[in-house]
Amino acid sequence: MKKLMKKVIALCLILTLALAGVTTYDAKAATNADFVISGTKLIKDETNTVTIGFKNNSKRIGGIEVFVAFDTQSVSVDKVESKLDTAWEMDKKAKATAKYGRGVHVMLQDNTLTGITNIDKNLFTLTLGTANAKLNQSYKFKVYVIDVCDINGNSIKSSFDGVEKTMQCVDASVKDIDLLGLQYSVKNKGVRVISAVEPTINGKNVVEYGNVIGFVDDGIGENEMYVGNAKTNYIRSYKSTSLGRSSYNFSDSDTATCYIMTIINNGTTVPALTQQYMIRAYAKLSDGTYVYSDVLTYSIYEVAGLLYNENRMPNAEQHNFLYDNILSVVNKNYKNVPYESWSGFIN
Repeated sequence: MKKLMKKVIALCLILTLALAGVTTYDAKAATNADFVISGTKLIKDETNTVTIGFKNNSKRIGGIEVFVAFDTQSVSVDKVESKLDTAWEMDKKAKATAKYGRGVHVMLQDNTLTGITNIDKNLFTLTLGTANAKLNQSYKFKVYVIDVCDINGNSIKSSFDGVEKTMQCVDASVKDIDLLGLQYSVKNKGVRVISAVEPTINGKNVVEYGNVIGFVDDGIGENEMYVGNAKTNYIRSYKSTSLGRSSYNFSDSDTATCYIMTIINNGTTVPALTQQYMIRAYAKLSDGTYVYSDVLTYSIYEVAGLLYNENRMPNAEQHNFLYDNILSVVNKNYKNVPYESWSGFIN
């Protein structure tokens, strides 16, 4: 997979990093704001990115101080980049020893005293090296929320909680079957999943591919997300057909086939829109074995929020549909974001 992706097509493609494997803990305070860590795996000998952000925020935030603890001897810190605009200054430092162990200390401050009121927002990205990481070894990442303040410098830390995430170091072959991201189809009233698969994996031909879908609220775990699981009624696998194959290659590989699956008839009530789903792509090989992508966890409400807040819909009508039919249904006080035209392509 060496081809540089030159264009990202419209219709709201969200890279897996935005949602994949997001783990949260309920905040133990008046609001439900949580910090989140994106990513589920570390690919050996390649550059990996992990993004730290928050979700379910209801405050105006003017400053944030966190410590991300992890094994910096095995997983190196190559770069720390802010995801906020230039009004925010960032101070960061990798530390070998600190109160919270090894890791990276990050402080973000809005010098304009405007602050941000986003419900969901990515804050900064860690670019990590895995040269010293061991294959199949699991590495823990934990965010310690040191302080969160409003635009006046007053602490509102009690409204936020931290998060812990374990990621496994895996071989690059995991990219041969990949869950690329999500869209929302206004026409079909459902979340559209975009996946990619190589014609051969581990030296064997791919004879079938598709997606495995499950309902998180019914108690399933990632290790149960496989084809043919007979232990639960809440997991289904769906084989892709020629109708789902995309004529556009969304992946960064010249040889991959991209396929799209839209999940419709999800319901329009608050429980339906906030229902948590798990999904992963699968490929069946010529010897009868299966290989799988990472597991992505999402809700319709979360997908709609990311698309809406980042102006990722192709026109104002579809942008407003997300607000009127999803976001404001779940949260009547959801902040209205005016639509700004997006060209649809990034060169």
